[in-house]
Amino acid sequence: MTMQKFVIFDLDGTLIDTVEGITIAANKYLKDHSIPFVYTKKDISSFIGNGAPILFKRMMKEYEYTDSDYEEFLTYYRDNQKYSVVYDSVICCLKELIKRDYYLFILSNKPDSLLQILIPELLKDIEFKYIQGQDNNYPTKPDVTLLNEKTINKFNLDPKNGFYVGDSYVDVLTAKNASLKSIFVTYGYGDNQKAIDLKPDYVINEFKEIMEILK
Repeated sequence: MTMQKFVIFDLDGTLIDTVEGITIAANKYLKDHSIPFVYTKKDISSFIGNGAPILFKRMMKEYEYTDSDYEEFLTYYRDNQKYSVVYDSVICCLKELIKRDYYLFILSNKPDSLLQILIPELLKDIEFKYIQGQDNNYPTKPDVTLLNEKTINKFNLDPKNGFYVGDSYVDVLTAKNASLKSIFVTYGYGDNQKAIDLKPDYVINEFKEIMEILK
């Protein structure tokens, strides 16, 4: 294992605010299918964090659906990603972290196909070592099988030199399960108290505060 410093980031609610697009996608899908629910951004925020299949299940409530229904919803999801915006200070801070010799990664429960479209559009100036979204061949976070295979083992990294940054209790658990130091951001979509109860190593209220931790 190398002594290389590294940071693995969640995406939604951590680097990028995606909730408006997901809310538009959800409500349009429901309206087009005559399902009588209308969700606010706050509602949708509470559905995010465990992957798109769970998001879809939560928004459908008691309504039955098929795999093809879910696949159709993903087209709504993809088409409305254009409403996503990068949080303040993210780009300048990520560039500075690269100058500080950190390897940067993204590991998200967002479907990988959507991630590979969104990141080149909004974070195209950042040199991530690896970007990985939900892969149906692996369990979602907080399971760390995918994280270990695609980052830790692939790049010969030592977990003691790494951090995981995210906005939910799932992310704090992911860090703990991978033996990484956890940085919890309070401005995202997660249940803050539930995450803080897990005793993350660091808690920040604005992304730029990360620079005081990652020297």
